[in-house]
Amino acid sequence: TDVDGSSAPQGPASAPGSFVSDTQDLQAFAHGACTQVGELAYCRDTCLRTALFHIDQSDTFLWTLHVTRDGDGAEHAFRSVYPHDGDPTALRSYANTRTFSVSLPAGKYRAELRDAGGAEARWPRFVYEAWEGVPECAGHASGPDVTVVEPDPDLDCTELVENGDFEGGGAMWLRRHLGDLAALDGAGVDGSRAVGHFNRTDAHGFGQNLDTRCLHRNEGKYYEINIWFKLEKKPDALACQPYGGDTTCPYVVFTYAIYRDPATKEEVLKGDKWHKGHMMAKAVVPQTPGQYNLLHGVFEVTDRLQAYQQLFFHVFGAHPDSDLLLDDASIRVLDTDVCAGNLLRNGDFQAGNSKFWKPQGGESHEMVATPHGPALRAYGRTHTNNGPRQDVYADCLVEGDRYLVTGRFRLERASDGAVQDCDRNAALHKDLLGCSEFVIIASAPATGQKYYKAG
Repeated sequence: TDVDGSSAPQGPASAPGSFVSDTQDLQAFAHGACTQVGELAYCRDTCLRTALFHIDQSDTFLWTLHVTRDGDGAEHAFRSVYPHDGDPTALRSYANTRTFSVSLPAGKYRAELRDAGGAEARWPRFVYEAWEGVPECAGHASGPDVTVVEPDPDLDCTELVENGDFEGGGAMWLRRHLGDLAALDGAGVDGSRAVGHFNRTDAHGFGQNLDTRCLHRNEGKYYEINIWFKLEKKPDALACQPYGGDTTCPYVVFTYAIYRDPATKEEVLKGDKWHKGHMMAKAVVPQTPGQYNLLHGVFEVTDRLQAYQQLFFHVFGAHPDSDLLLDDASIRVLDTDVCAGNLLRNGDFQAGNSKFWKPQGGESHEMVATPHGPALRAYGRTHTNNGPRQDVYADCLVEGDRYLVTGRFRLERASDGAVQDCDRNAALHKDLLGCSEFVIIASAPATGQKYYKAG
């Protein structure tokens, strides 16, 4: 950069100029004339600042970033410089995002991704800008000067996972770390196609980038995660225990990119929430070795989550010695019709598993058969408040309405499984076994204070 214009080939100028490569990518938006100087060009009255636009590399080969300046209508289509299109292994790595290098002087701009034909606006699952350092010259563009166009305002955000049934093979799916992904005909649920992750060396698995438009437009909505998985270790299948200190059960975590300050876009923060305190979905019971088992969870599009510029969900935590197979993956908007009826989901356990139910304490759960149908058994309890719990979504509750709470329970002696009688008045007699009861725990978002109501 020629900070004061003193190095201009035609003589000193009164404004900054820039020596750039002799390409249209760097000259298309110059404010002054560009003159060739050897293998370079000198652009008068031009101070450039560069940003890398990162996008999902899946199915974006030959896309262009079309940038238009407001006011004079100057425009240019930038192509990515991406070294991995010919390398299927590297192309499947989450870390290898496709990038566009864009250098801009002062002005207001619109940036739009377009397909290989250059005419149709497209969206590559996510876009974020990483701006290089501020140049010493004045008159350059910065993050707030660029508006990235998110096309399709009527986008259907009911389902967030693409190719979740894997009938398209491994399209859209990326490895978080090392290993190999392979499509497996006939190896999925009910003989469908699945994708397996082989030659794993650590707990990382695979996943895909979510369409951030759906996050930006759906703050406050809830989504339900359902992913069927199977662990294999030749020649034996692996079982996992979702509770206690066992670490072989996989779970779903989010890896994200977010601007530290969305108003300036000056710094991109990246995070991996993969420890067990940030499970977005976890294994439910039953867990049957050698068969597909369910990962399940529910999350809200919070104010922070809707601000993510990239959100990569992936299955994490399976034992490194196992092969990880996935099928029928879905992140779908949670059905709100439940508000008109029973507020509890899977309360009769007819789903055949424990989805929507979590341990309140450190106990473990298992599915059992009873004369009344399938039931959930909580064992390994160490405190009276240990037992199954479920989140009831407060939006369903109407002030002034009355709600009837019913359910069946049975107490069994932990040592031998013998059925135990209980006494509702046990609180007044310490030598009696108390009966189970439903407890409502409500939290005040503003203060974090919790309220307990037993009944």
